[in-house]
Amino acid sequence: MSGYQRIGIAEAQAIAAREGTALLDVRDARAFAQGHVDGARNVGEKELPNLVEELSKSAPLVIYCYHGNSSQFYARIFAAHGFADVYSVDGGYEAWRGPNAAAPSAP
Repeated sequence: MSGYQRIGIAEAQAIAAREGTALLDVRDARAFAQGHVDGARNVGEKELPNLVEELSKSAPLVIYCYHGNSSQFYARIFAAHGFADVYSVDGGYEAWRGPNAAAPSAP
């Protein structure tokens, strides 16, 4: 068991809309600044120790990257630290901003 679930865009959007869900964008800061999913928080490896302590381990955690690969790395880490409801978004930001997805947000 991986400790996390890989999910598609529709399911990711539904979970992200729930109260208390943390939405993490693990792309680099430049990509995040150019556009991201509304409500997402940009995080990198250096922030992981603080996030593991800061975030609720019982709240849903939806993680996305560029295409859905790096998010699995982060999802495994959170699951290994006892987070119970961890999701990695298949297709990542590229899929999320697709024609059937919500519009991206930019600063």
